[in-house]
This record gives sequence, C-alpha cells and structure tokens, in this order.
Amino acid sequence: MNELGLVFYGYNFKTVKKIINNLKKILDKKLFYISASGKEEKTVNEILKKEDNKIFSENEIKIIMFLGFNDDEITKTFHFFSDNKNEIPKPIFCILTIYNINWKFKDLINYLIEEENRFKKIQKNFS
Repeated sequence: MNELGLVFYGYNFKTVKKIINNLKKILDKKLFYISASGKEEKTVNEILKKEDNKIFSENEIKIIMFLGFNDDEITKTFHFFSDNKNEIPKPIFCILTIYNINWKFKDLINYLIEEENRFKKIQKNFS
C-alpha cells in the first residue's frame, strides 16, 4: 500500500479533520481517511471498499486503524496523541493485517477492547 490512510471509529468529522490536518504536517504526507462509524456489521475489507465512508459519528469507543504506515510514521502519530495540548481523545490503535481484514468491525472492536484491558491489567501489576 503506497498511500497512507486511517480508518476512524468514534470520532466526529470536525475532530477527524483536525487529526488529519495535524498529521499531514507532522508526517509531511498526504493522507486519506475512511469512517467505520455505523459499519460494525461489515468486515474491515468491506469498509475499505465502500464509497460511503464519509459519515463520522461520536462514540465512547475510539479506534484508529493505520493503513500503509511504517514504524516511524506510527511513532510520530503516537506522539501526536500523547501531547495533551491537542485535546483529542486518545484512541485504541491498530494496524490492518491479513487476519483482521476479514473480521466484522464489531469483532475487531471487541478484540481491541479485550487486548487493551489485558494491557492495562499488566501495567497495573507492574506499578
């Protein structure tokens, strides 16, 4: 994948535009973006192929999926979200894989939440 893109879930359009505009400056690259809002029953692959990916809605759960990003670009994105000055809620991050591309988005959401909870539990045990 030559282009860099992001799949958003849980953010409204105004916030998505703010994220995209900031990341374009930080990464010095063009970015495309897709919404997974309201598409929980669709597979990730279906979401990536659909034309109607411009409806964004706020949700308590926030997810951003990286499309085509390298490690450095992902790290720079993490740093952007770690900066409390931007006032953008930090999402659960994930990348597109050969496995999750065929998952329903609701299953991906559940998996990511479980994974985040396991990680928080491990962090708590080491604190």
